Amino acid sequence: MICATCQEQFKSYGKQAGYEVLYIYNDFFRQLLFRFKACGDLALAPVFLNGHEKRLQKKYKDFIIVPAPSNDVENKQRGFLTLVEIFVSLKLQILPVLYKDYNYKQALKKGNDRQEVYKVIKIKNKHLLKGKKVLFVDDLTTSGHTMNACLSQIQTANPACIAVLILAKKKG
Repeated sequence: MICATCQEQFKSYGKQAGYEVLYIYNDFFRQLLFRFKACGDLALAPVFLNGHEKRLQKKYKDFIIVPAPSNDVENKQRGFLTLVEIFVSLKLQILPVLYKDYNYKQALKKGNDRQEVYKVIKIKNKHLLKGKKVLFVDDLTTSGHTMNACLSQIQTANPACIAVLILAKKKG
């Protein structure tokens, strides 16, 4: 799927209590994610799970994927949902039931302003998750506020269980 030189730049994150993180968020990952999301390079979508597909398919075979919501304006400009494109290769049902109530960029916020995300993240059609195994996915976590806001919304749907898979996180 990708050359050995590029593959070596994906640095494994290692163990994380409570959820799974695939990679360390480094300059290589940041640039690759930018090319995929901001430049619309759809050919990069399968690269993020390269080498992990079979293990993830087996581990989460009975789960429904719920991706973190992204910016509606950017989604319309891009013409695709980034997390859906990345995780479609797992061949699991994907339900983008989480959404942002208004245009909000977590990355632009600092300190306590980052907690505003709890007011922004909402859920629709939550009956589709009742009693189901849910795999929440996101591309990146920093403070954990977005992840926790999303998990709070998913919990209101009374799923059987919730697992979390994050593509990248800064080490430390």
